[in-house]
Amino acid sequence: MKRLLLIIIIILLGSPCWAQEDASILPDSLTSRLKEFRQNDDKRAQILIDLIEYCFDHRQHEATLPYIKELRNLKYYTEGDYYQIALCDYYYACYLGKTDPREALQWADKSLESLKNAVENRDTCKLYARIKLAKSGCLVLLNLLPEAYNNIQEGIETAEKITDSILLGKLYNNIGLMYLNAKRIQESFSCFHNSLRNLPNNFDALYNLCVAHSFAKELDSTYQYYDSAYFYKEHLLAAARNRQDTTATYYRIGCMKSFEKNYDEAIQILLLAYENMRENEDIEPFSLDFYNMWGTLRELSLITLDMGYFDQALEFIDRAIQMADTDNHIDALAYCYGIKSDILSHKGDYKAAYEYSKKQQECIDKLNQLQDTEKLSQYERDLLLRESEEQLRYEKFKAIQKQHTTWIVAGLLVFFSTLFAILLVLFNRKRRKMLELELNAQHREMTSKALNQMHVNEVLGDVVDKLSKIQDSPNGESASLSATIHDLKEMVDDGSKKDFDYYFVQVHPDFYKHLSADFPDLTPNDLRLCAFVVAKLNIKEIADLNNMSADSVKNSRSRLRKKLGLTDPNASLLAFLSKY
Repeated sequence: MKRLLLIIIIILLGSPCWAQEDASILPDSLTSRLKEFRQNDDKRAQILIDLIEYCFDHRQHEATLPYIKELRNLKYYTEGDYYQIALCDYYYACYLGKTDPREALQWADKSLESLKNAVENRDTCKLYARIKLAKSGCLVLLNLLPEAYNNIQEGIETAEKITDSILLGKLYNNIGLMYLNAKRIQESFSCFHNSLRNLPNNFDALYNLCVAHSFAKELDSTYQYYDSAYFYKEHLLAAARNRQDTTATYYRIGCMKSFEKNYDEAIQILLLAYENMRENEDIEPFSLDFYNMWGTLRELSLITLDMGYFDQALEFIDRAIQMADTDNHIDALAYCYGIKSDILSHKGDYKAAYEYSKKQQECIDKLNQLQDTEKLSQYERDLLLRESEEQLRYEKFKAIQKQHTTWIVAGLLVFFSTLFAILLVLFNRKRRKMLELELNAQHREMTSKALNQMHVNEVLGDVVDKLSKIQDSPNGESASLSATIHDLKEMVDDGSKKDFDYYFVQVHPDFYKHLSADFPDLTPNDLRLCAFVVAKLNIKEIADLNNMSADSVKNSRSRLRKKLGLTDPNASLLAFLSKY
C-alpha cells in the first residue's frame, strides 16, 4: 500500500500524463482529400462537410469554424441552394451552441427557414431532425424546457418517418436527460432504453442510465451499465475519441469500486480520470468536466482517509477546495469543508476541524436559502414540462379526432355519392326504357300510317287504272277523266310522303339536319329514302309508298350507298344511318 501511495504522490507532483492520441489531429484520409480537392466545388463541399462532421463527432467545435466559413463561400451558398444554405446555418448554430445558445437559436431558426424552400426528400428530413436536436439543446441551456420538449418530439417524429436510428438514439437520449433532470427517473429509463434500441452501445445513453440507476439506488444495474459503458469506451479510445467521455467513465467506475471497498482498483481508475483531466486547463464552472475532476479529488480524499493516510487525504481535499472556491461552487465547498473537518479531527487538530466545520455550516445556510429558490424553480420547470407534455398529447388527440372526423365525413360522402349514383342509374335506366317504349310506339304508329297510306295508294291506283281504261275507250269523256286521274295521282304522290315526313321528324327531329351536314350533296329524295331505311321499311314497302317499281328502289339505294361512301357490299345501310 505504501508503494501505491508513493505512486499517487509522484503522479500528483507531475509524472507523465496518461497517454492518449490527440483527437485534434485529422485522419490521413481526410487530410489527403482536403489537399486534393481545391478546384472542384462539388468535391470540395463534400470533404468540408465530412471534416465538420468529424470534428463535431469528436466534440472539437472550435476546429469546425474555418471549414464552416469556407463551405459558406462555395457556390452552393451564393447561388441559392436552399439545402446547402440550411446545412451551413445548422453547422454554425452547432458551433455557437456551447458558448452562445441564444445566438445559436437564431441560426437554427434561419436554417429551418431556408429548409422550407428546399425540395422535401430524405436529406432535408434528416437535416430538419438534426436542427430540432441542436435547437432543443440550446433551449435546455436557456431553461426553456417546454419548447425544448416540443422540438425533441418534432425531431423524433421526423426521424421515425425516415427511420434514421442514429438520430432517434440521440433524440431519445436528450429527452431522457430532461426527465432525469426533472427527477422523473422511470420515464428517463424508458427514453434511455429507447436510445439504446435505436443506437446500440451509445455511450451517452449508457452513461446516463448509470446515473439514473444511481439516483434510483439500484447498484447492481448501475454497475452493469457502467461496465457496458467502460467496455464501449475502450473501443472509443482506440478511435481517439474525446477525453470527456473517458474521464466520466473512469470517474464513475472508480466511485463504484470505492463503494465496494475495492480501494486499490478504485485509486488506479480515479488517478487515470484525474490525469486525463489535468491537461484541460479551461474547465468551465458547473460543467461535466468540473464535476468529474472535483468528484475525482473528493473520492481520492475519502479513500485515503478511510485507509488512514491523512496527509494524502488533505492534499486531495485541498485541491478540491481550491477548484470549488475558484468557481464559487457553494455546494462543492460545503462537501469539501466537511471532509476536511473529518480529516483534521482524525489527525487530532480539533481547533482547525472546528473552524472548517463552521465554514461548512455557513455554506449549508447559504445552500438552504438557494435550495428554497431552486426547489421553486425546479417545481416550475417540472410543471412547465408536464404542461408541455399535456399540450402535446392534447394536440395529438385533436389531430386524431380531426382525422377520424375527416374519415367519417369522407365515408358519408362516398356512401351518399354511391347511393345517388345508383339511384341516378336506376332512374336513367327506367327513363331509357320509357323512351324506348315511346319510340317503338311512334315507330309502330308511323309504320301503320305508312301502311294505311300504302293501302289507300293501292286503292287509288286501281281507281286510276280503271279510269284510264275508260278514258281510252271510244265512248269516254277523255277531258273530264284526265282531270280526275291527274288529281288522284297527286293524292297518291304527295299525301303519303307528307304524312311520312311529318311522323318521321317527330321521332327523329335532327336526322335530316345531321345527315345533310355530313353529306350536303344528298337530294330531298335521297334524304327521304334514308328515312325510309331508318324506319325499317323494305324495298316493296318503299316502292308502294312512292308509287314506283321495286327495281327503281334498288337502283336508288345503290346510288345512295355510293353517295354515302359505303363501298363495302356487306356494310349495313341501316346500321350506318342509325348513327344519325
